[in-house]
Amino acid sequence: MKLKLLRSEHRKAEKERTERIRQESAARVPALAAEGQRRLEEKREREAASKSDMPADQEFVLVSGLPRSGTSLMMQMLRAGGMELMHDGKREADIDNPEGYWEWEDIKNLPKRPLLIEQAHGKATKVISALLPALPPKHKFKIIFMTRPVQEVVASQWKMLEHKGTNPKTEREHLETAQQKHALEILAVLRKHPRVSLLEVDYPALVRDPQTGASRIADFLGDERVPQRQSMPGVVKPQLHRQRSAPADVECTSS
Repeated sequence: MKLKLLRSEHRKAEKERTERIRQESAARVPALAAEGQRRLEEKREREAASKSDMPADQEFVLVSGLPRSGTSLMMQMLRAGGMELMHDGKREADIDNPEGYWEWEDIKNLPKRPLLIEQAHGKATKVISALLPALPPKHKFKIIFMTRPVQEVVASQWKMLEHKGTNPKTEREHLETAQQKHALEILAVLRKHPRVSLLEVDYPALVRDPQTGASRIADFLGDERVPQRQSMPGVVKPQLHRQRSAPADVECTSS
């Protein structure tokens, strides 16, 4: 009798297990289908991104550097000089950047879609330094790279987080070390890259002497890109250089 009862309970448990597996499998079908569709769409995007009708060796103007290194100011100067900017206005001006950010949000997709940069041909585009390795080897690039003492950069980043009510995710000293290492590494690559013309602009020096800085930037890009070079120094506002370290006698350098 006990053996019969045990067999009955075993069959019941087995039936319940089978039904549970069936239900779980059925529940996974929509998710698997959605995942398959997502991968298919990503594949199509990659294929589309790898195709272009634009001839090779086109030249693009980029503004780069660490976040909070003066890239927004450089975009403002280029705009004042008469160069069109690639931006979408999605990131509005705020207390940390009252003159605006001048960013193009889609550029964040550069690692997946390198030829996305072709949409910015003829315009100046802000590209953070971490994205520069994703630039397509098909084209050439004139890069204005903003440099700034890393202590100032991190202090400015910290202040921005404070304004947002967000706590930093790492220690300040660790972030300073990591960002300094990144900046040195990316600059070492850019200085030797055969398809890159590089202008390094020290942010504090630019704020101290915008006339000299603007002239060097305009010489680097040429009058055809910035025909109104005389208007560029006027957008520099020294009062917005709010996180300062000890003065350094560093100016613009190009390679």
